[in-house]
Amino acid sequence: MGCLLLLIVLMGAQHSEANGVCGKPQMNLNRIVKGKDTVEGEFPWQASIQWKGVHMCGASLINDEWVVTAAHCFYQVLNLTQYRVVLGANQLLNPGPNSCACPVRRIITHPSYAGQTTSGDIALVQLASRVNFTNYILPICLPDASVRFPPGKVCWVTGWGHMRSWVRRIITHPSYAGQTTSGDIALVQLASRVNFTNYILPICLPDASVRFPPGKVCWVTGWGHMRSWVDLPSPQTLQKVRVPIIDSETCRNLYLTDLQNTPPHRDIQADMICAGYAEGRKDACNGDSGGPMACIVGDVWVLAGVVSWGEGCAIKNRPGVYSRLTSYQSWIREYIPNLEFVKERKGRGSRAVADPKGQKHPYAGWPSQAASVVASTLLLLACLLYLI
Repeated sequence: MGCLLLLIVLMGAQHSEANGVCGKPQMNLNRIVKGKDTVEGEFPWQASIQWKGVHMCGASLINDEWVVTAAHCFYQVLNLTQYRVVLGANQLLNPGPNSCACPVRRIITHPSYAGQTTSGDIALVQLASRVNFTNYILPICLPDASVRFPPGKVCWVTGWGHMRSWVRRIITHPSYAGQTTSGDIALVQLASRVNFTNYILPICLPDASVRFPPGKVCWVTGWGHMRSWVDLPSPQTLQKVRVPIIDSETCRNLYLTDLQNTPPHRDIQADMICAGYAEGRKDACNGDSGGPMACIVGDVWVLAGVVSWGEGCAIKNRPGVYSRLTSYQSWIREYIPNLEFVKERKGRGSRAVADPKGQKHPYAGWPSQAASVVASTLLLLACLLYLI
């Protein structure tokens, strides 16, 4: 009996040590669609930033305490007690039992953001308390700076556009100074930690080395408008759209075309990443700001960009522009020092993870989890021999 109890304790310890949950939805669902409704748990890192119960912006859960969003969502930071971050929701008007509303501890916008014509449109939001991961609440991974998103890579944009979690604080990037600046990113800290479920999970954040090459397919999610100033109809189900990465030079050239009837040109800066179609077929829209553009890197979902700006919605020669997460790794770590960033894995089909010394291991958590497995196996064999 003592042998059996010790084995159970060891196996339980092994499970509790397991990590690497970012970017791995627990729902096995088909994502090859054209802007259709999502289902619960399909994008478990999707968050809704709300002020006084009204959806303001989308956001992405990156661990059990922080979400990342666009700095322009907090150009004027109001009373933190009036903010909430909603996790695990699929329909804004009917979030369901798998969701939670988290208060915010602080909001950190990028220091370079100074308005819509600048870069730095990214922000971190710290939750007031940690959340528990579930099948519906999971973080997305963040790409290392080495990860490339080539032109043509298809990604997904998700969002609702117009949605709850108590907020402890909001941190906008210090460079953000309005829609003409960079630094369009902010952190929102929830007032208390959320419990992860199948429907609330953080997304992984990319290491600064991660590259998102042109052509890489990603997904954008959100509750934003269906088209310019057309609200998402009731019951406001979370939407998703598949978009390819566009290299910065191509994106810059597209925005230089047909300038006669458009606002003053806004430059594509180094902390921005473009995605979409030159012909303007699919795009994020009003109300999706701050939400995630998620790409698969290796075997996890990684947050490549935060919905930032664009001219119109799905307009020809005007692809969506996102705050590039790999540009803000050091800034995010100022406020979340223990946050893990995902590095790009070399080789096709390889699940190896490189440690800081460059050594390859078969999976995240090695060797601590491997040691637990070996110890448990040896103990089981010893128990069997003893019983025989």
